[in-house]
Amino acid sequence: MTSAMTSADTPVEPTPGTKDSQVSLRLPGELKDRIERYAQMTGRSKSFVAMEALAEYLDWRLPQMQDLELAIVAADRGEFASDAEVAVMFKRYGVEASAIRAAAAPQRRSAATAAAKPAATPAATPAANPKRA
Repeated sequence: MTSAMTSADTPVEPTPGTKDSQVSLRLPGELKDRIERYAQMTGRSKSFVAMEALAEYLDWRLPQMQDLELAIVAADRGEFASDAEVAVMFKRYGVEASAIRAAAAPQRRSAATAAAKPAATPAATPAANPKRA
């Protein structure tokens, strides 16, 4: 029976009735080389390095995704932060909310302008339709 590994790379007996699983991945050569280099430097196996990296990534990323799912559910219910609540949050991090709105305004205008303009079709351009030229 194989054992799970802790961050200290010491064997830990798996929970009875469970076993380690194997996953095959295609990696870019450069990433594979980095894993091998790190494994050599730390004296760990490539499997351990990959397992540790995935666990740390998922420990960081899964809570973000769960928060996003909850935010979408709240938004679907119409629960949004007020302008005052947003300003307080930005101020907490030393950012003025008005500066964020001002920076985003040109992007919103250009997106709205692009959406309002019909896309040019090949038949509508003289170069694409010699009969119209």
